[in-house]
Amino acid sequence: MEGFDITFLEASARGKIVIGSDSGGIPDAIEDGLSGFLIKPGDDTHLADLLDEILSEPEKFDHMRQYAKKRAIEEFDWDIIIDRTIEIISRRLQSSSAPERTGQAP
Repeated sequence: MEGFDITFLEASARGKIVIGSDSGGIPDAIEDGLSGFLIKPGDDTHLADLLDEILSEPEKFDHMRQYAKKRAIEEFDWDIIIDRTIEIISRRLQSSSAPERTGQAP
């Protein structure tokens, strides 16, 4: 079981095809068929078939490389992650500091 593995995003940002197991947080990093491939854990046959296809026809996957790179940079850049985190924290703080409503008039 693997958590969200940043290695997949690092490879994607470099325009590499990524293959990961469909478990844990990996599907959050890989959009199956769009930014890479997900396989069932232990499915060696599927892995071998994908590797054979990718290595024998690399140009067939140029669109995937481009999409994966764009996605990694636009959605997972640290500046974007920081901005999203600040936004979430700010919303939480605002909602927790709002006065409780009891349904009664003041």
